[in-house]
Amino acid sequence: MIRKKLVVVVLGAIGLFGCSNQWLDDYRLDPNRPSEVSMQVLLPAIQANYAMVQGDVLARASAEWMQHMTSQIRTAYEYNYDRTWNNAYAGGLYDLKLLRQQSIALDAPAYTGIADIMTALYMGLLVDHFGDVPFSEALAGSEDLKPSYDSGAAVYDSIFSLLSRGKAQLLRFSAMVPGGDDLMLQGDLGAWAAVADGLVARNLNHLSELPTYDAAAVIAACDSALAVGVDFQIGFEEEINQNPWYQFTVIDRVGYFTQEGFLHSRMDSTADPRIAFYRSSDLWSIPSLGAATADLPVLTTFELEFIKAEAQFRSGDLTGARGSMEQGIAANMAYLGVASDSSQLYVDSLPGATTLELIMEEKYISMFTQGESWTDWRRTGYPTLSADPLWYLTEIPRRMPYPESEYLYNNEKVPMPEDATYEERYGMSPEYRIFWDK
Repeated sequence: MIRKKLVVVVLGAIGLFGCSNQWLDDYRLDPNRPSEVSMQVLLPAIQANYAMVQGDVLARASAEWMQHMTSQIRTAYEYNYDRTWNNAYAGGLYDLKLLRQQSIALDAPAYTGIADIMTALYMGLLVDHFGDVPFSEALAGSEDLKPSYDSGAAVYDSIFSLLSRGKAQLLRFSAMVPGGDDLMLQGDLGAWAAVADGLVARNLNHLSELPTYDAAAVIAACDSALAVGVDFQIGFEEEINQNPWYQFTVIDRVGYFTQEGFLHSRMDSTADPRIAFYRSSDLWSIPSLGAATADLPVLTTFELEFIKAEAQFRSGDLTGARGSMEQGIAANMAYLGVASDSSQLYVDSLPGATTLELIMEEKYISMFTQGESWTDWRRTGYPTLSADPLWYLTEIPRRMPYPESEYLYNNEKVPMPEDATYEERYGMSPEYRIFWDK
């Protein structure tokens, strides 16, 4: 099984995000900063930046809405999405554009393939949270400061193309292959190919409510990734670059989140052995996934087992679905460090009937702190949740609103009016839901 870690380092990603104003272009051309950097500098910056795109604001908002934990402030509608947007466009995606250009010029397909796969990873995260987003016209710098938005469905088509193209690039001979500069997988191109397959499976499965859904294709992509074994994650250092959950729950906002609510009540009711890994005795922090040096999961074997279980269920293979679900639970328990006998006792105690609800509830528990649970809930309605009565919103959000910076600098292109209601901004209105949630 491949289980490599990314130790996040603080690197200055040189980027320009196409949805902003001229001062960013001037900043990029600061004579005191290099205007060109090598692939070996760009790649780790891109990977380190991704940690903050996935693991910061997006993770906290979705964890609150999915009641993986409870916010004591109940500010479910006041997150700062500008930071996420800027980290994605001005940081990772612009640097990925530079990385791909350099890799083609230097005939380094190993780097080109990784750039394509990482671009697909970033764009999938943005579509699944915001819906329609700039892509085809983005990242042009001062040549186009007001890019149009692509439909989420069109971006998904591009994602699949990027993953196919990236995997093909990895198969070509490359005289230049990343090593220590690839903080995620240390230049293991076979592992990158498995990640591409896993992302295909994840994104195909997001289409489960659409007529184009293909369970067999989902299963095949899962099998390709699982044949290698994928635990694609981001690691952190003790002193200066801690896990973002640790930074928030221990360093910055002690007591803002408590480890209680729907998820923890569900786990208590079934004597789930993972509860001690998910919450501290004072309920304020996360002992495992929220420790200072804890990994931030990006794509894991246990997620792929649950994806496969869902696809098998939808294709009518209940026996296969049961087996994949149980393997997903066991893989998650092993990932956390739960003793194998405790894991087996839990699996043996599950209801005998294999239903979609059971599969999705077990995935929901295993995906603690991860935004994929929010995507799953929007697709399937499981687990059965309702809005916290103390929230400002009366329903659970189904999308995240566009950041204020877009209304300031690219207002005419934003596909939602500036005076949209909170219900519209957060997708309670079907008109503004993400394409696979309609």
